[in-house]
Amino acid sequence: MKKHSYKQIDSDKNKFSYLEFGSRNKKTILCLHGYSDTAEIYIPLEDLLSDEYHIIALDFPMSHDNNHVYSLNSLTDYVLEFIDRMNLKHLDLFGFSMGGLIGINVAHKSNRVAKLFIVNIVPNLLQGSLLPHIYKVIYPLIKTRWFCKLISLIKTNPYLANKLGTMKDEETIFRMKNNYYSIFSTMFSIIKTNELEIFNKLSNDKIIFIFKDDEVLKYEDYKEQINSLKCSKYFFDNGGHRSKEDYWDCLVPILKQHYLNFK
Repeated sequence: MKKHSYKQIDSDKNKFSYLEFGSRNKKTILCLHGYSDTAEIYIPLEDLLSDEYHIIALDFPMSHDNNHVYSLNSLTDYVLEFIDRMNLKHLDLFGFSMGGLIGINVAHKSNRVAKLFIVNIVPNLLQGSLLPHIYKVIYPLIKTRWFCKLISLIKTNPYLANKLGTMKDEETIFRMKNNYYSIFSTMFSIIKTNELEIFNKLSNDKIIFIFKDDEVLKYEDYKEQINSLKCSKYFFDNGGHRSKEDYWDCLVPILKQHYLNFK
């Protein structure tokens, strides 16, 4: 993957790091990454989309420190503040994994978002009537520093990752080891939020991309919820949780086609 220099912009409250591809005169797509990623996951879009679109990939803070826990609302406010600081009047949102959950909340709170794309995620991860109650009971335990450290050791163990089919690149492993508390405690904080009702009530043009071989978000487990969503749906047989080489090659043509069909 290419290496790029981040751009920086500050506000009174925050310092923002982001990658930017394409002309600012074109339609803007703001891209939000997953809980342990960085904006660099969107570098392939420079070659695939930047001739036609203005791509901004924002970095979230939990990937770069190990002292803070971020909630869905705090990261939503972070994105909204970035949008204001960049003076983005109209934009589309593209959220991968946890970034999709944040994107739903941003679209709910901002009238600047036209289209919302969520990828490898569903609005409600804790399905059913029992699981949310169980999670509420165990949440005080799993958000602790020692438990996050344990999850980090499991997630970065090459033998277990190979068995589970969740192998990570070296940079992600490094972040999971060094920033384990911010990364995993933030993840545990966000996944307990049910955004299904908010998502279905959004008047934005909503699109979900689902990969049936996703090794993290199991398609069969969430098939009923996916079918119930009030949005456009696109399904792919291959691509995984952004883990296969042809992931972007599968997704981008459909993304372009959607823009052609719904101008």
